[in-house]
Amino acid sequence: MLARFLDIHSPERAIVFGRTKRRVDELTRALQKRGFHAEGIHGDLTQAKRDQVLRRFKHDEVELLIATDVAARGLDISNVTHVYNFDLPQDPESYVHRIGRTGRAGKKGMALTFITPSEMPHLKSIEAMTKQPMQRVKAPTYKEALLGQQKVAIKTINERCLKATSIITKGWRKIYWKKMMRSSCSLPR
Repeated sequence: MLARFLDIHSPERAIVFGRTKRRVDELTRALQKRGFHAEGIHGDLTQAKRDQVLRRFKHDEVELLIATDVAARGLDISNVTHVYNFDLPQDPESYVHRIGRTGRAGKKGMALTFITPSEMPHLKSIEAMTKQPMQRVKAPTYKEALLGQQKVAIKTINERCLKATSIITKGWRKIYWKKMMRSSCSLPR
């Protein structure tokens, strides 16, 4: 279900929260198998590995950061467009901390929380603490997710073509400019 929402939303930079280290590893592997650029971060990773994952996320080499609450605390990450709570956090304060990662500095953001029927009482306690009811969202169909994938593919192709055209154009201008300078200035070849 998460993959379908990711296909439809096509977030520029998103954080997916899992409750445990094991869940983070499972989600990371599953999303990578589906072709998403995802990296996990949790307390069992070395500091060097955590720094590497964060650096890649901040430099847009990774579009999805899969994290536990503990690993995500205190991280300075800007421009997060989406937060997905794959698991509800243990306490309502952690929920507020999670969703506060998106929509900063006057920018729009989206937070989506997955729950099971048995988690409804916990969801109600989060709604009571935040004083805001959550809006129920219909899960996307396979067809809607496929359409989202197609839109992303078309956008990627267009961006690559535009970039290639820009490189060719810049190269042509440089060559043309050099030839023009030689002819107008009578420079030796």
